Amino acid sequence: MNGVAGYIYRITNNINKKWYIGSSRGATTLNLAKRHTEYMGSGIYLNNAYKKYGIENFTKDILCIAEEAYDLEGLILKTLDAANDPMSYNCTNEAGKGYATSLVADIMSELGIKLDDVAKELY
Repeated sequence: MNGVAGYIYRITNNINKKWYIGSSRGATTLNLAKRHTEYMGSGIYLNNAYKKYGIENFTKDILCIAEEAYDLEGLILKTLDAANDPMSYNCTNEAGKGYATSLVADIMSELGIKLDDVAKELY
């Protein structure tokens, strides 16, 4: 490894056992542990679940460290079909889309547009 690492992580809701798979890239081997403890994912359903259950009720595990973490995350999500698994907080089977969906949700909220009742049930 060249000193810059990415990692694949799983966040688990300790109350209902739902999970989220994500990746973090660009961490150096020196700040990997700090980044692991500070960053808790950015998916819209995951962040709504944090609000509902409290972030203290979630556990984050590193599944692997790899330079190709982004590609590996995509492969894992597609293999699991995470977007269609009722136990998953992932809303897409593509890597790196959690932030984009959270950003859209924030914009919708600022515009006064609410998520539909079906989406609310997902978290």
